[in-house]
Amino acid sequence: MRTRCLAYAYEIELAPDADVDQSSSIKDQLAAVPDGTVDNPTLVYFPSGRYRVDGRISVAGRNHLRLTCPGMFTSYTDVKIDPVTGLAIQKPHVDLNRSTNVIASRFNVDGPNIVRDATDPRFAQYATAYESQHAFATRGATRDSGFEDCTFQNVYGDGFYTGRGGTSGVPINVWAKRVTGNWCGRQAAGLVCGEGVTLEDYDVRWNRRSGVDVEPNGDLDRVYDLTLRRVTVRPWSMGFSFTGSGSTVVPDRRNFYLKDCVNLSPSQFIGSAGVGGDKIVIDGYTCMTYSSTVGMSLGGWLEAEVRNSRITSSQATPTTQFIRSGVKGSLTVTNCNGNGRDDGQGNFTSDGFDELVTFPTTIPASYTHCGNVWRNNAQNDGPC
Repeated sequence: MRTRCLAYAYEIELAPDADVDQSSSIKDQLAAVPDGTVDNPTLVYFPSGRYRVDGRISVAGRNHLRLTCPGMFTSYTDVKIDPVTGLAIQKPHVDLNRSTNVIASRFNVDGPNIVRDATDPRFAQYATAYESQHAFATRGATRDSGFEDCTFQNVYGDGFYTGRGGTSGVPINVWAKRVTGNWCGRQAAGLVCGEGVTLEDYDVRWNRRSGVDVEPNGDLDRVYDLTLRRVTVRPWSMGFSFTGSGSTVVPDRRNFYLKDCVNLSPSQFIGSAGVGGDKIVIDGYTCMTYSSTVGMSLGGWLEAEVRNSRITSSQATPTTQFIRSGVKGSLTVTNCNGNGRDDGQGNFTSDGFDELVTFPTTIPASYTHCGNVWRNNAQNDGPC
C-alpha cells in the first residue's frame, strides 16, 4: 500500500489482472488504513482494472472513509462455495457493515451466477442456497453510508441490500445512487431493514424475482422513510413490492416517496399487502405491462397520493384497473392515465381505464368520492 502526499490518502496496491485471489491483500491493506474524521475522511484509492476477489470485500466497524477508483475497480469471482467449510458463501461482494460515513464509489462486481433461468434465459437464475451473495450491502448499525457510481452483473443475491445482517443494529441514512446492473438472482434491491433509505438513478434489469422489494421479516426489522428517485426495474415478477411482517404493522414513521420510477415487469406495482404506513406518494410512475389487469395495489396506507403516472398494457385484454385501493384514509389521484387495449400491432386503441380506482369488492360505505379524492370518513373529518 502506498501513501499519497496527503496524510489521509492511501492507494491499494494489487497484482494486476493475474487471476490470483486478492482478498487477503485487500483485507490487510484496508486494516492498515486509519479512520478519517467528519471534516477529513480518509481517501482509499483502489486500482483501475479487473481483479479476482473470491473472499469478498468487507468494511466493518470503520468511520469516515471514501473508497474509490480513478477509473473502475472490477472485482470478479467464480467461487460460490467456501473452500474450507464446503458451505455456500453467505455474504455480499462489497459490504459496509456497522460503519459510519463510509462511501464506496466506482466499484464493479462481476459475480459467479452465469447460468440463466431455464424457462426464460433473459433472466438470471435464482438459487436459494446462494441468495445472500448480494452485489452491494449496508448492514447492521451503518450510518450515513452508501454506494455511488457502481455497476454489477451475475450475482446470486440482490443488487443492493440493506438489513440488520444478523445484528440488532439498524442501518440509518443509507443509499445506492447512480447504480446499474444486470442478472441478479434475487431482487433488484432488497430492503429488509433501514431508516432513511434512498435509491436514486438506479437501473437494474433481468433479475429473477421482484424489483424493489421492501420486506421486513422480523419484529426487529422496519423500513421507514424510503425515497426512490428515477428507479427503473425489469424483474421477473412485481416491479415494486412493499410487503412483509414484523414491525411493518407499526406505521408511525413509514413514509415512502417515489419520483419518476419505471416498472418494465409483466406484473403490477404492489404498494403494500395490507401493512402500509403513514403516507405514500407516487409521482411520475410509468408501468409497461403485458399481463396484469391491475396497474397498482395500495393497501394499508393512512394516506396515499398518485399523480402524473401512466400505465400501459400490450395485451389485447385491457388493464382495467389503474389502482386497486385498500387505503385506510384518503387516496388522491391526479393526472393519471394509460391505455386499455392494444390492437395487436403495438398501437393503443383506447385511452383510459374501465375504472380508475377500484376497491377489493365495492366501495365501502365509509368512503366518499370527492372529485379526484376518495376519503374514508372513519379516518377523516366527514365527507366532502
